[in-house]
Amino acid sequence: MASEFLVDSVFIENNVQIVFGVCNKDGVRVGQVFRAATSNKGERKEVELLVVKIITYRRELDELSTGLTGDLHVEGDVSLLGHGDMLEAVTCSEKFVPMGF
Repeated sequence: MASEFLVDSVFIENNVQIVFGVCNKDGVRVGQVFRAATSNKGERKEVELLVVKIITYRRELDELSTGLTGDLHVEGDVSLLGHGDMLEAVTCSEKFVPMGF
């Protein structure tokens, strides 16, 4: 099953892209790639976001469990994301390959 992460906010701090929200399903792990985002209106967008770091309660973790809030430090284009979007991630076994390559 694919992990899900509900986006509360997106911001850039010290040149790091951070997506803040709550893990909705199946945990989120460092190395996972989010490939889709669905808005609260049901509009689906293609994204390509690699999770490189997870911070929750001022601690760095390798995995964010379901129900926990946290900051996901990601690589990729966060410009399409907004409050209420649901990110869907692929499993850690799938290799991150940037779109267009």
